Amino acid sequence: VLGTTFIDDCQWDRSAEYVSAAGWTHNAVNGYYSNTYDKSRWSKDRYGEGIYEFIFHPIANATDPDTCGGYMQFFSQGNDIAHFCDNTKWVGASYILRFTAGENKLRLIYNNGVGSGSSVATTIGTFVMADALGAVGTPSKIRLEVKNNVAKLFVNDIEATNSITLTQGLTEGYFGFCSRYKTTSGSYEFGISGINVIAASPDATNGIAACIPPIG
Repeated sequence: VLGTTFIDDCQWDRSAEYVSAAGWTHNAVNGYYSNTYDKSRWSKDRYGEGIYEFIFHPIANATDPDTCGGYMQFFSQGNDIAHFCDNTKWVGASYILRFTAGENKLRLIYNNGVGSGSSVATTIGTFVMADALGAVGTPSKIRLEVKNNVAKLFVNDIEATNSITLTQGLTEGYFGFCSRYKTTSGSYEFGISGINVIAASPDATNGIAACIPPIG
């Protein structure tokens, strides 16, 4: 197990480096990956304790419910691209961070991932921020730090008022992003950019996997 850095600033389209549900696209003008109700996009390698950072771009609310948000999955034991990560058919035990534009509470969820209509998603804690995430049109930088089974959260470099202990025994797995189920999706869309992962990886072979595209 070696320490590994994965960096994708999302200015170039590197979709081939992920396992993705159909519909994820790269917005070259604005420099982010766009999700319009398109389920999950996953890392190909597994990662453990460390830092998981990204920028959330809320682009448009759904029709019902009229919110814009998503999930970041980590320590996942599978890379399911067929279901929403809170679905009873979800496959692969996972921790899941739930975030919503304009809200100051981010839930941490565990899905046991047994699949076949028997998966159960349970909230194991809620991070409370001093300030809310940006509303639609305003991006927010989200950073999750995991050490010794304790998760800390930062939004725009400001730490949550609490930490959450991870209690379900997962120590490493895939990380990814997923849209949320909506009764009526409408124009729902969000973007993800600035992906940085600095974490232990059982898949690393040389300790360095910084993926930075060439300049020019």
